[in-house]
Amino acid sequence: TIADVRGETVEGARAILDEQGALVAEALGERYDLEVEQGRVVGTDPQAGETIDRETPVTIVVSLGPEPTTVPAVLGLPEADARTELVAAGFVIDDSIRQFDSEVPDGSVIALLDVDQLALEAGADSFKGTTVILVVSVGPVPEVRGLTVEAAQAALSARELTGIVGGTSEFDNEVAIGDVLRIEATADGPLRPGQTVTITTLSAAIAGGGTATASGTISLDAAAGFPADLNVALAQARYADGDFIVATASGNLSISGPLARDPLIAG
Repeated sequence: TIADVRGETVEGARAILDEQGALVAEALGERYDLEVEQGRVVGTDPQAGETIDRETPVTIVVSLGPEPTTVPAVLGLPEADARTELVAAGFVIDDSIRQFDSEVPDGSVIALLDVDQLALEAGADSFKGTTVILVVSVGPVPEVRGLTVEAAQAALSARELTGIVGGTSEFDNEVAIGDVLRIEATADGPLRPGQTVTITTLSAAIAGGGTATASGTISLDAAAGFPADLNVALAQARYADGDFIVATASGNLSISGPLARDPLIAG
């Protein structure tokens, strides 16, 4: 059985094979290898572990080192085309990374990375057998400004994002109270499917002080008295009638029923 001499010097490999009683050929074989440095033994022909007759010659194969190649230009290509180019250049492709991008079309390549997540530039020198990672666009982040929190969360979930309400509600003249102003990533770096985003909603200032934030629905059916189902969050909301009564409240209120006539307020 042929001994494994990978990584040995030529002299060391000959000594090991001679000790086995193998018939070692004088001529050496050569081949490129990404792992074994140039000049050291990369293997034998026949291969290590094979059982042969003692009359069968064994050729020592020496490493030429990694085989040079060049990084192809794949940015902007559809993923399938980029993979074809990389395989032809001798690269090994790891699982792709999906990433939101408003400029690169869905399914096309945003970046090419090495295993340390460092960008590889087109035309750069490399070696065949090197592992690379494609960063592929899934298109833009869903536009959720002006949606209710529930609708925004559904839109985000459809794109494999989790939306949580957080941060401080803000004021905006174009968005209804309680609806979504914007979303922000909870982690640094580019936004990718599977991550969580923070949903910032709109709040309204109260003349006496404090804020009120509302979410829910209001029907425009005037005949039905504008039926509503609202939740209102009060934060240090201050009421003063101008004479004697001053009150400050924090908490949650629910308003349901027709707003034009006898809505039910609880909280």
